[in-house]
Amino acid sequence: MIGAVEVTAAGPSSVIDGRYAIKREIARGAMGVVFEATHLTLRTAVALKTLTPAALDWRSGSPRLLREARVLAACRHPRIVRVQDAGVCPAHGPFLALEMLEGRSLDSYLVARQRLDVTTVARIGEQLCAAVAHVHTLGILHRDIKPSNVLVTRDEGGRGDSLRLIDFGIAGLPEAEDATSAKLTAAGELLGTVEYMAPEVLLHESVASPAADVYALGVLLYECLTGNVPFAGRPTAIISAHATGAAPPPIRESRADVPAPFESAILSALSRDPKARIASAEALGRMCLDMLDRPGQSLSLLEPAFSSPTAQARRQFPRAPYSAPARVVTKGGAVDGRTEDISEGGVLVVVSAECAEGESVTVRFPLPTSGRVLVVEGIARWTKTQRAQRAVGVAFRALAPDAVEDIRAYAEFMTRGGPREGLA
Repeated sequence: MIGAVEVTAAGPSSVIDGRYAIKREIARGAMGVVFEATHLTLRTAVALKTLTPAALDWRSGSPRLLREARVLAACRHPRIVRVQDAGVCPAHGPFLALEMLEGRSLDSYLVARQRLDVTTVARIGEQLCAAVAHVHTLGILHRDIKPSNVLVTRDEGGRGDSLRLIDFGIAGLPEAEDATSAKLTAAGELLGTVEYMAPEVLLHESVASPAADVYALGVLLYECLTGNVPFAGRPTAIISAHATGAAPPPIRESRADVPAPFESAILSALSRDPKARIASAEALGRMCLDMLDRPGQSLSLLEPAFSSPTAQARRQFPRAPYSAPARVVTKGGAVDGRTEDISEGGVLVVVSAECAEGESVTVRFPLPTSGRVLVVEGIARWTKTQRAQRAVGVAFRALAPDAVEDIRAYAEFMTRGGPREGLA
C-alpha cells in the first residue's frame, strides 16, 4: 500500500502506468524486480524496475526507488546505466524505466573464469573508476560497488565490450539534496554487501565517504585478479578481521604476473585507514591506465572462456547473452539461479547448488522472445565453481520446435544487431 492506495506487485503481462507492457522477469533482489518491458507507443524495449511485494509494504520502499531515479538522472555517464523514465503507477506503485542492456554481470564472468588476466582487470578498473570518479564529482556515493552490479555489454559502436555500473538503490545524494533521505535509513542500519564494505563503515566508525567506494573498487579488482575477496566468510568473521586490523593476503602470492605497482595501488585502496588509501577513484583509475599498452581500447570479455570439446559443440549454434531467473533441479533438489547466455543447444546457468559434470538436470526459465516459461531436460556438460556459486553449462536433450525457433530468433537477432556471440 502506498499512502491510502492499494497496489499490487507487477509481473509478466502487467501494464505499468498505461505505457509499459511487461514481457518477462530479468532479475530479482530483496527490494526490486527488473523486467524486460515494451513501451506501447514507441515499441522499444526497456528494463523496468519495480518493487517486490515486501518492499511495497515497507515505508521507505517507494521513496528509495524514486530517489534512485533522481540519482541516475544526475549521473549521466557512458559507464553508468541510463534512466529514461520514472513515476508511480496507480496499480503497481513506483517504477524506473532504464535502457535495456544485453550482457552479463561481471559476477558471472568471475564464477566461470575464477581469475582474469592483468590487462583485462586494468581495463575493468579504468572504466569503473571513471564512472565512480564522475559520481563523486557530483557529491554522490554509490555505496554498493560489487561484481554483480557491473554489467558487461557491447559498446554502442560495436567495436568491443564495455562496462556499465548499475543499481544505485542505496546511493547517497549530496547532503543538501539528501535532507529527507536520512529518514529512509534506521539508526545503525548497514547498507551494502559486507565483503565490499569499508571497515570504517562496517564498524560504525564513520559514515560512508568517497573513500568507502574506493575501498569497494579495490575489493573488486583484487577479486578479479585472485579469484577471492580479501576477507571472506560469515559477516562476523569479516567484521572481526577488520576490528583486529588484519591485512589482506598479498596479490602477488597467488599472481606473480601482476606488476608490483598495480598490486601496490590495489592494496592501498584496501587500507584499513581511509586516510591512508589511494587518494581517489580517479587516482586508482590512472594506475589502471598505467598498466595498459593501449589506453581506451575496449574490453574483450565476450570472447569464449572455454575450449573444451563440449563447449565447442555448443558453439555450433548462435549464442547470445540472456539474463533471466532460472530454477535448476539436480539430484540434490531444486535451487533458484539465473541464466547468463543461451543457444538452441543449451544454456549457461549460475546456481549455488552442487552439480557434477554429466549429471542430468531439469531447467525452468522464460523463453527470450515470447516470455513463455520452458521446462527442459538437460545434461551438465561442465561446471566451474567460484566461492559459493557454480556456473553450469547445460546441454539440452531436446527442445520443442517452437522453443527452438524462439531461441534461434533471439540469438540470431542479438548476434546481428546486439552483442556478438561467444559468451562463456
